[in-house]
Amino acid sequence: MAPPSSGGVATLLALNTLDAARKLEGGPSDVASWARMIDAQNLAFADRNEYLGDADFVDVPIDGLLSPAYAAERARAIFRTDGRAAPTPIPFGVPPGAEHSGGRYASSRAPEHGTMHYSIVTERHLVAVTTTVQSGMGSGVVLPGRGLLLNDELDDFDALGVDPTTRKPYANGPEGGKKPRRTALDPADAQSLGGKRPRSSMSPMLVFNRTLDGSLTPWMAIGAMGGATIIGSVLHGLINTLAWQMDAQAAIDAPRAYPQNEVDQPLEPALYARFGAQLRALGYNATRGDLLDHYLYIAQICADGLYRGAADTTRLPESSAMAVSPASVKGDET
Repeated sequence: MAPPSSGGVATLLALNTLDAARKLEGGPSDVASWARMIDAQNLAFADRNEYLGDADFVDVPIDGLLSPAYAAERARAIFRTDGRAAPTPIPFGVPPGAEHSGGRYASSRAPEHGTMHYSIVTERHLVAVTTTVQSGMGSGVVLPGRGLLLNDELDDFDALGVDPTTRKPYANGPEGGKKPRRTALDPADAQSLGGKRPRSSMSPMLVFNRTLDGSLTPWMAIGAMGGATIIGSVLHGLINTLAWQMDAQAAIDAPRAYPQNEVDQPLEPALYARFGAQLRALGYNATRGDLLDHYLYIAQICADGLYRGAADTTRLPESSAMAVSPASVKGDET
């Protein structure tokens, strides 16, 4: 997911730094793996808060943030060789192409109840859709004659619009006026004007298998609900399935850590009970979090030929998913 969502860049940056450091070999039963998962999320949020915003208004250095060389540089700077925690908040890095000063404000963990996600697979297609009005009932305003509820996303802007020292606008600071839509899908719309959009954390993702001849085949659609914790949820889902070889439901049910480069490092209860003391001994300010508002959804094309869905029934019992065989699917119907 591209800006103004920070989800795609932040999640991939965390994955890149973990890949560069090769620090997850111990699997989910090793405290060192969880230490590095915390580090990678703190690192991603440090750069997210500094650089990510509406790319129609600010120059977001996406290529630099996602370059393997930058990931390796950040991993060397942050991942301690003795396994101990880097002090938080950790500083943002300077990726190639970075010219803009961003925001320095912590991400809100306030509960939000206006986001939904669904993941779908068929024989030929993957679908991952996250949509939000943010708070329950959004702004409380319905578009006349359309029945569409308008969101209240404006509070996703950083509280201050301008760095008091440099006088530069923060990447995610509110700005007035309109600018050309540089991110329009259709070049013919290049002259269209729009106001600045606040940064979000939505992270719908599609995962493909690359065959020996280089072609891609669809494998998994993934996404989550839960405000800024979406990034952590999707990261955990990807690590659990890709690195730790869990099936979709096990990947969702597994406990998660939700650090956002703040002083405390919240862990879900089961994770805190198992690793909280060990992580605190390594210098992490591990705290006991909760199971609220962090919902993950996966749909996969499985090795047994089934199209299998998995929903976050551990955290949201009313969630649902299903598995079907290709024989029961006519064309692209699901």
